[in-house]
Amino acid sequence: VSEPSFWGIAGYPVSHSLTPRLFAAVGRHLGIEGPQGVFLEAADIDEFERRLADLDGDVWLSCTAPLKHAPQDRLGVTGPEGVNAINQLKRTQGEWTGTSTDGLGFVAACRH
Repeated sequence: VSEPSFWGIAGYPVSHSLTPRLFAAVGRHLGIEGPQGVFLEAADIDEFERRLADLDGDVWLSCTAPLKHAPQDRLGVTGPEGVNAINQLKRTQGEWTGTSTDGLGFVAACRH
C-alpha cells in the first residue's frame, strides 16, 4: 500500500472529529507515518473540490455530512449496492475510488 500525502476528514462541521487522530494511530500501527492530517471543512461538493485543489498528491478521506451523498455523481465514485452514500474516499494519482462503511458497506468490510 502506498502512503497518501494527506489523510483526514471532509464535511461540515469537522473540527471536532477524531478521525485524523484515528488515522494517525492506525497508520503508526501499520508503519505509515508520513501523511499530513487534514480537516477539510466544506459545506458542499463545490467547496470540497476548491479545498482539495490546494492538496497535491494522494488523499485518503473519511467523508461525513453533508458530503457523503455528493461524491457519487461529481467524482464518479460508487459505493456498495444498496448504499446511497460514500464515507471513505481515496484519490490516487488523480483517480477517485470510494466506498461506504455504513450499513451494508460495514458488513462487506467486515467480511474482507
